Amino acid sequence: MKRATIVSTSIFVGLLILGGFACNAAGQENNWTIKQRFSTPYDKPNYYSSVTYIKGAQRRHDTLDKSGNVIYSTIYNCDSQQQINLDHRARIYTLFSRNWFAGVRSAAQQPDTSPDARRTGGKQHISITTVDTGERKQVLGHTARHVIITRKISSASNACRPHDENTEIEGWYIDAPSQSCEKPGNYNYAYLTVGFGNGENCADQIEIEKHGDMETGLPVAIITSTHTHSASVDNTTRQTQEVTEISHAPLDQSVFEIPAGYAEDGGILAWLHRLFARGH
Repeated sequence: MKRATIVSTSIFVGLLILGGFACNAAGQENNWTIKQRFSTPYDKPNYYSSVTYIKGAQRRHDTLDKSGNVIYSTIYNCDSQQQINLDHRARIYTLFSRNWFAGVRSAAQQPDTSPDARRTGGKQHISITTVDTGERKQVLGHTARHVIITRKISSASNACRPHDENTEIEGWYIDAPSQSCEKPGNYNYAYLTVGFGNGENCADQIEIEKHGDMETGLPVAIITSTHTHSASVDNTTRQTQEVTEISHAPLDQSVFEIPAGYAEDGGILAWLHRLFARGH
């Protein structure tokens, strides 16, 4: 039996919008078009679709409306570490560079001495267990493995988000390039430190314990069930994700470029860019 590894780190609010640029898939030269369907975790589930394009170090994610029209796109280049956000309805785009993301990270990690300095919260212990059941089957021309991931979060009473949370992710995974420039299996727990209820600027100490080999493949069919509970919260949600089509047809370079006639603005995205730029 493998011994659990424990990692402690401080994660601060404000990193939620970072997509991560630790690219490890630049050597993957295959073309991938991946169409997916998701359900939202509400009492009356809504469904939305997305398409991911992968070509070498380039990535593009499209979000579709119910009619199948592309409304938003995010384009990543893992080599230049540039991100482009496209709003197709407004025909506008926003550029984010590696230096800008690095600056946001650096600013978030600096001590805050302002009157609104973030409060130090409590500890949150996260235990992640990954089990490969050994079952295999063919999905869309690829061999898929059956994997069950359980995640248990225990929060101290003085934590920024003082809720306990149990999640089970049961799914089938195939070998494929990472859909982003983020290192496969690199979880972002920044959302756990946000005091949503009272608007606190707060940071917890996160302790992560891992059992089993992390699953880094593409989930072609997964069901995620989450139970969140505390003195004031008792909520269970269920979310599904399914890959409906995989293609390896060659992708034209124009897929990863800004369409002609789009203006550089970005609306709320540009506002966020200016907001963080003022901090450094």
